[in-house]
Amino acid sequence: MSVNIVKNNKLKRIAGNSQNDDSIFFESSDILNPGTWSDIPLVENGEKHTNLCKKFSLAVKNLRYLYRILGNTDITHIADGTVTGAIHSLNSNVKIQNGKSGDIIWYKCGNLCTLFLTNDQRTYNKGYIANGIPVSKHTFVLSDYNNNVFSIGDGKVYTDGVDDKWCSFCITYVCT
Repeated sequence: MSVNIVKNNKLKRIAGNSQNDDSIFFESSDILNPGTWSDIPLVENGEKHTNLCKKFSLAVKNLRYLYRILGNTDITHIADGTVTGAIHSLNSNVKIQNGKSGDIIWYKCGNLCTLFLTNDQRTYNKGYIANGIPVSKHTFVLSDYNNNVFSIGDGKVYTDGVDDKWCSFCITYVCT
């Protein structure tokens, strides 16, 4: 490989001579722990060595930044081993289930479940009002804004009875 350098309007070809060890002085942009990405101007024909070195230094700083934010966990076993492939694979594996039981609408994503009882005037007899919802790890009792009491457990929503009252709740819990 040879490098052409123009000095004093004369073309000088360097190929393995002592000038390869010359020092170039420039203001470096590289730091060990960068906190931001920096844009790098385009490399252009006829640039001075100091400008090229500044751009190279900025590129090294950006590589350090990328390494810091991407981490060093091995992801070669996820999808095609690239960051893009891993993110796509992980997003594709998120499954959201949903359903409806009686007046209860539910959504399940992983081990989180959200139940909605939409705001409406209702009458419920004592007992369960919804069956087949995702099972919670614990049984719990909740009261809505109108003091209607509901309990959730064993995949069912229970009530002590509601007599022509407005009912509404939304709850998220850990399910099995």
